[in-house]
Amino acid sequence: MPELDLYWKSALIAAAAASGVTFALLTLGKQCQQGCRNSVMMVAIAVGFCAGNWFLELNVVWPPRNGLERFLIWILPLAFIIELGAGWNRLPKRYLWLFRLALAVATPRILLHGSVYLSDHSTAWSTSQAILTLGSCSILLILTWGISSWLCCRSGTVIIPFSFQMALLCAAFTIMMAGYLKGGAVGITLVAALTATTLTGWLLAGGHPVESQFEASSLIGIGAVGLFSLLMIGRFFGELSTGEGLAVLLAPLLCWLTEIGGLQTKKPWLANIVRSLLVGIALLIVLFIAKRNFDREMGPLLVIKQQVESVPSQTEERSRAGSNVLITA
Repeated sequence: MPELDLYWKSALIAAAAASGVTFALLTLGKQCQQGCRNSVMMVAIAVGFCAGNWFLELNVVWPPRNGLERFLIWILPLAFIIELGAGWNRLPKRYLWLFRLALAVATPRILLHGSVYLSDHSTAWSTSQAILTLGSCSILLILTWGISSWLCCRSGTVIIPFSFQMALLCAAFTIMMAGYLKGGAVGITLVAALTATTLTGWLLAGGHPVESQFEASSLIGIGAVGLFSLLMIGRFFGELSTGEGLAVLLAPLLCWLTEIGGLQTKKPWLANIVRSLLVGIALLIVLFIAKRNFDREMGPLLVIKQQVESVPSQTEERSRAGSNVLITA
């Protein structure tokens, strides 16, 4: 897969920037209240994500030309603004969820705006198809976001935000193997910024569970919106299958299995291990299937490309050998 060094370097830059901002601001404000910690973490994620994308040189323009640029210019900034407001104690919780609901409803429409699916061409969806598809996508995002936030409030564990970050990393690689390299690269920088911020905040808190429900819910919010948006971009603008997209999106909900009957435990560390294994195994299965499909469909093309690229080099070597013979003679 091309330019892997570029993607990993952008991820390291995003992680370093996000971790540095989190450490600096939380260390300077040791007496930070919950709302302050939430704001610090949102700022750190935004700084890290922007630093990683700056290294990638994505060349985003205004007005946005495609779904990925609309995600970067409209959807993700709106999510950051809403989650920054989550730490403002004067904002009633019902209003916060109204804003989140509005973003979830608008996200599919924003991503597909101006695309062939919603255009006036003959290949576009009918009105009923558009309403059904956009409505179904919005409901999926709302359910995934809301149910995971509910579990996080019940358990108070950092594993729930981490489950979205695991899914986001899986989505990035899967989208790349589905042919949308730029979308996967953006996913890598986002998950790097999210994970670095979450880990740094958790370590500075002494390894205790996330202290603020707003803080954990905000991490889930950015993760859920980013995960859903990138999967939708990969599905409608790449070659990502519907099954793969749904499997990755719904994988974090497997954390709820620890709340069922025989899997319930009074040991939080054991529940967290089970949750991590459930989500990780499901995502590894998706990656395995995606890699198998990639090798079957794209492998022969890559071999042909390598053979074509090797022809000019072989010709140059022969010409150099011939010229050396002439010089010797």
